[in-house]
Amino acid sequence: MAGENKRKTVLRSLRELRGNARTAVFHEPFWSIPYGFYSFYLSLYMKSQGVSDVQIGFLISLNFIIGTITALFAGVMVDKLGRRRTTILFGLISWPGSALLNFFAHSFWMFALAQIVCAFSKISDIGWQLILIEDADDEQRLTSFNMFGIIDILAGFLTPVAGIIVGNLGLVRAERGFLLFGAVCMFIMIVHRHLRFHETDMGRLAVERSRSVSFWGTLKNSLSQMKSAVTSGNRKLSTVLVIVVLFNAYQPIGAYSSLYFAPYLTDVAGLDAAMISVLGIVNSVFMLSVYLFAIPAMSRLNKLFSLTVGLSVQILSMLSRVFLPRGSFTWAVISVALFSVGFGLCRPFLDALMAEATPDAERSGIYALKNVLISLVSALAGSLSGFLYRLSPKSIYLASILLLAVCILFIFRYFHQRQREERAALSGGLR
Repeated sequence: MAGENKRKTVLRSLRELRGNARTAVFHEPFWSIPYGFYSFYLSLYMKSQGVSDVQIGFLISLNFIIGTITALFAGVMVDKLGRRRTTILFGLISWPGSALLNFFAHSFWMFALAQIVCAFSKISDIGWQLILIEDADDEQRLTSFNMFGIIDILAGFLTPVAGIIVGNLGLVRAERGFLLFGAVCMFIMIVHRHLRFHETDMGRLAVERSRSVSFWGTLKNSLSQMKSAVTSGNRKLSTVLVIVVLFNAYQPIGAYSSLYFAPYLTDVAGLDAAMISVLGIVNSVFMLSVYLFAIPAMSRLNKLFSLTVGLSVQILSMLSRVFLPRGSFTWAVISVALFSVGFGLCRPFLDALMAEATPDAERSGIYALKNVLISLVSALAGSLSGFLYRLSPKSIYLASILLLAVCILFIFRYFHQRQREERAALSGGLR
């Protein structure tokens, strides 16, 4: 059975996709490839334009602060405008808009404006997620999310191309080329995807209902759902929210996609800026291997074991960066490989854990609350990370280790709570 599920997911998934899910998957490469090109060198580009390490921390924080505000209004927008219109409107503002602002940026304040504009993606992302899942069954959702992971990973194989371009044109000219390419490519993709999307049944009903309710009334209903999620007394849900929020707060400072990753490798580890693009292939190879082989095998095991292994391997990756010898490219490869394996093992199981702990009737409010909490905590982490990096670049990876260790503790707490509830339900049934 497991082998059949694996073949079905990997070899026939594209052919099985229908409707909005199929449209979203086929358009994904036209976002992930240009984004992978310009995001990898963005922090080095910022530094070349006079942005300091502390200011990079402020930029990370600013994105999440504005993201907190936009996340509060996301539920209102998708109900008032519909999922489809929300996705194109705020998608065009946030992705091509922020790429163009970064293209023209020559100061910290221009980069700050780009981060503010990019934060509006919190609204388009929710519209996109609802378009994807609302008219799809569980099998279609699983297939599409698996394909997103594989597509985004495969896009990482092209990162060395970016390194070759940087080596030939120089960092600034190459990065501006990546940003312009990204803006054009994303604009065309978002418009074409909009023409192929159809509004979901839930989206049409939400628009009809919201017509008789004012904007502020709709916002009040959305906030009421968030409050209900907080005050429900659901301990398992609260525990999972802590895990998810802390794990997401660690990513802007410690993950492969962090704005500190490239500067750390070049400034602290003394590696060549063009050479480190090869690490994109390393990340892609190991994460793709996890998706294709490890996840199907470990899906039969206890989630506690899988999550604990994934987080522990990421802790090893952070430790390897702390002790990364200067000029050692081999050590950097090992560090990225460890991160890719650990992160690949964690992500799908954390998503499954969140869905498992969330009551169906309250899912929209709880997911909105999750986005708000992630933005708030990530803003704090981003703000502090700039000072930590200036104090000692290695300290951001020590902070990452602490966050991951706390996640492991809460995972054990969650499964203890679940086992206690199952024993209570069993004893109640025996009576």
